Amino acid sequence: MGHPDLAAIVAEVRVPLPGGPGQLCHYDYEYKHNGVANIFMVFEPLAGKRYVKIAERRTKIDWAECMRQLVDEIYPDAEQIVLVMDNLNTHTKA
Repeated sequence: MGHPDLAAIVAEVRVPLPGGPGQLCHYDYEYKHNGVANIFMVFEPLAGKRYVKIAERRTKIDWAECMRQLVDEIYPDAEQIVLVMDNLNTHTKA
C-alpha cells in the first residue's frame, strides 16, 4: 500500500501571503487534518522552506530515514545542520 498524497491529508487553513519582490510566500504554521498518517515536517523558516515526509508508521527507523534524507538529499553540502525538535519518542540518537 502506498503512502497517501500530502494534499489529501494536509490542507492550508489560511491563504499564503505573497512575498515581496524577490521573496517567497509566507505560509502559516497551522494546517487542517484531512485524514490520518504520520507526517515528519522539517522547517527552514529563514528561507521560507518546509519539507514533509509521510510515513505509515512512526518508528525509530522511519525517523532515521527522515534524517538520512535531510542530510543526504536536502542538505548534502552542509557543514552543519542545527535541529530543534519536539519530544517525540522516536527522536533519539539511536
